[in-house]
Amino acid sequence: MFQEFKNIISRLLPGRRGRYLILEENESSIEATPVFIDLKEKKISFGRRKEYYKSRIHKPLILYDRVLLGISSRRGKTVEGTIRLVRANPREAIREDELEALVFRGLWEFINRYRGWAALKLGVHELDLVVHDLDVTDIRLGTHRIFNPVGFHGRELFIAYRGTFISRESHTFVDHFRHLGKEYYIVEKSIAILRVLRETNDILVHAGMQETAVFVSKKDEESLYHNRYAWGLSRLID
Repeated sequence: MFQEFKNIISRLLPGRRGRYLILEENESSIEATPVFIDLKEKKISFGRRKEYYKSRIHKPLILYDRVLLGISSRRGKTVEGTIRLVRANPREAIREDELEALVFRGLWEFINRYRGWAALKLGVHELDLVVHDLDVTDIRLGTHRIFNPVGFHGRELFIAYRGTFISRESHTFVDHFRHLGKEYYIVEKSIAILRVLRETNDILVHAGMQETAVFVSKKDEESLYHNRYAWGLSRLID
């Protein structure tokens, strides 16, 4: 899983030169890996990975610029999905205020579409969910990907969002590591697998030591966790 984090770290933690920290939740511990990014030199280097008990990571003397916590699928679900929005006046150029309204409308459609699914997978009520780090990851005007659609014409806007749903019960655990950095991000640690699936229509099976997770991807629509099974590679070793 660490190698998968390494492959996507430059996208999940974009920004200036600085010190970053990747935290990955395991069954009884946390693996911590420092990351050093230098955009001027176009270099990403990784420090020595250490394993800690969950309550023993102390605040550093110098805060990390950003901290990324990869939580288990039992604690939270990270979803990537695309929302289709139809404009009222497709012949008019898109204005900035219209774009803001469309993004906000799409955001609520995204939450409404996936919160019931996330609650079911986490075994909690929808009212017991908290959404973290809801971002826009892609925008398409019709069939064309576009960085900023302001000033362009078109009828349909497709906005891709990514967000992490966690239960309120897990909120204390998640907040425990917030003090380590100036900025703090949370993802389901299998987000690395979702990144691999993003451009395909496929089913992927990820076999861990204790359990196996299944993911489903529909190209340009959504990538999400499907289910997990109480079977892992340790059964083969036994």
